[in-house]
Amino acid sequence: MRHRNRPAFTLIELLVVIAIIAVLIALLLPAVQAAREAARRSACVNNLKQLSLGMQNYHDVQGSFIFGARECQGTNAPAGSTPSLQWYDDMSWWFGILNYIEQGPIYNATNFSLSISGPYNFTARSAKINVFGCPSTGMQTDEAGDVNWSRVRGNYVINYGNTNYGQLTKGPDPITGAATVVFLGAPFTCAKTFNIAQLTDGTSNTMMWGEIIAPLDSPGWDGPIAETQIATGGQTFETWYPPNAKRNDEVVRQCPPLAGLNGIHGCTQIGGGGAEPTEVFIAKSKHSGGVNIGFCDGSVRFIKDSINVTVWRALSTSQGGEVISADSY
Repeated sequence: MRHRNRPAFTLIELLVVIAIIAVLIALLLPAVQAAREAARRSACVNNLKQLSLGMQNYHDVQGSFIFGARECQGTNAPAGSTPSLQWYDDMSWWFGILNYIEQGPIYNATNFSLSISGPYNFTARSAKINVFGCPSTGMQTDEAGDVNWSRVRGNYVINYGNTNYGQLTKGPDPITGAATVVFLGAPFTCAKTFNIAQLTDGTSNTMMWGEIIAPLDSPGWDGPIAETQIATGGQTFETWYPPNAKRNDEVVRQCPPLAGLNGIHGCTQIGGGGAEPTEVFIAKSKHSGGVNIGFCDGSVRFIKDSINVTVWRALSTSQGGEVISADSY
């Protein structure tokens, strides 16, 4: 009887096949990742659209957009069981619009007669709501588990204009070289509300929402970046720097450690308590090349990192009277 050898791969053939598979995976993986990021970016756009519609619903019912922060510097938050509650311990726009984005149970669990900080609002503060989180970035928890202070950091913040959190004249300008830059209005501020008629630049030319990257979960306080629930300034963005600028946010009291910054560039501590009005928070995202921005007319647009800073600032002002060409961003 004849002995028949069974065909088999040689070592060289096996290595060639493995190499081909590796090349195919290397070619396919970026495409898969790009498709996933496109889906995440689409979900982010949808979130901003829902928030914009919620703000429009709030305006229809209340006659204005919501406040940026319930209290301003120099005032005290409503009374509560936690001692020494100051204006920055009190609530931002986050809780006021819950009832207009189909989050009635959390809205009803919020005690608006007290400060948002404290054990009496722990349940409302601890709820992570999907519409406040970009899938590319993700919401985080600050001072996790603390009944007085723990809260959620979101990925969407409101437009506070072209200078700083205090909406003050600022300078010198590190980009244009101007000695000073004058604040030219914004759709939000503290302890005051604006209606559409007061946005004289037009709703389609005035930004409402921007993106922010939240520092990673922390058992302690890691500073105000992305503190979207309270009034420390992190519930806002300013256009002093362009989107995703390779510059530090300018914050007071404390910067997150570099290890916990979740991919954002960093921050510079510019002062202690009381200097909050001088803070600057940069719009940032993990979408390649830019950030998603919601406008006061309800539209959502992708703004490239390369946008001219003068145009970027003009889109944030509500009463600047700037002429903005549609092909400039």
